[in-house]
Amino acid sequence: MNGVLLLDKPIGPTSHDLVMFARRLLHEKKIGHAGTLDPFATGLLVLLVGQATKISSYLLDQDKVYEATVQWGRATDSMDHTGRDVETDDSPLPDRTAIAAALAKFVGAQQQTPPMYSAKKVDGTPLYQLARQGKEVDRPAKQVHIAALDLLAVDETAKTFSLRVHCSKGTYVRTLADSLARELGGKGCLASLRRLRSGLFHVEQALTPEQWRELPPEEVASRLLSLDDALAAFKTVTLSAPAGESLGRHGTPPRAADVLAADDYQSGETLRLQSPDGELVALARARFAAAQVRGPDDGEWPFVLLRVFSSS
Repeated sequence: MNGVLLLDKPIGPTSHDLVMFARRLLHEKKIGHAGTLDPFATGLLVLLVGQATKISSYLLDQDKVYEATVQWGRATDSMDHTGRDVETDDSPLPDRTAIAAALAKFVGAQQQTPPMYSAKKVDGTPLYQLARQGKEVDRPAKQVHIAALDLLAVDETAKTFSLRVHCSKGTYVRTLADSLARELGGKGCLASLRRLRSGLFHVEQALTPEQWRELPPEEVASRLLSLDDALAAFKTVTLSAPAGESLGRHGTPPRAADVLAADDYQSGETLRLQSPDGELVALARARFAAAQVRGPDDGEWPFVLLRVFSSS
């Protein structure tokens, strides 16, 4: 069984718990994910089944969209509401205008330091393990990109404000919540987090674990999205039937003469290589632009193979 299973994660279980749930549901051991969520977070969890585990790195690279709520007046060691208080602040919540002005300062490329309570590894050890031992170590900052930050609501009574975050991979929304509060002159932590989108996938396409469990077995399999659906953002090259079969069965790289049709791509782009009937055979990197692939008599190898999906 191969494909992508979209889960609407509830509060409580870990991402690993839900991988185990999917293994029981599908009777399939080979299941991974395209990005975890903390136990307190909800929303879209993309699970990869069978050969789809080969594309995890390509899906992890894609942008994410979240809805987040920031609790004003409380900073914690984990930068979210599950942590231990390290600072508190009784000042009033800033008004909508001040919050919107602070949000604008965090749009664009920036350096962000991973929180100690994260799965990021330093010298092979996850940071959260060190944090649980009471240790804090230097963490190299990493460039992230926030494409948009939209203020959704301000609750003066609860001292919270909610926002929508469109960000690159590797962005820690907990760190963003802490930084926003400090920019506003106070303290804050992440009170809630819901993932709405990951790449091309939206939470509206997902089912809760209970909904998946209630489906008839034959419908469970039919609800999985194909690898081709998951990689629809990449341009397509159609190979001849013999070349597609040789690539899928034996990993034989196709030559320029094997290309029947192609989108207009550039050198270095990641491409989907497919058979004439539209079956995904491989992912490859273009060695040349499409316009430089000369013709049906050209024996040149125009692609560097990245992942091959074996034929049955």
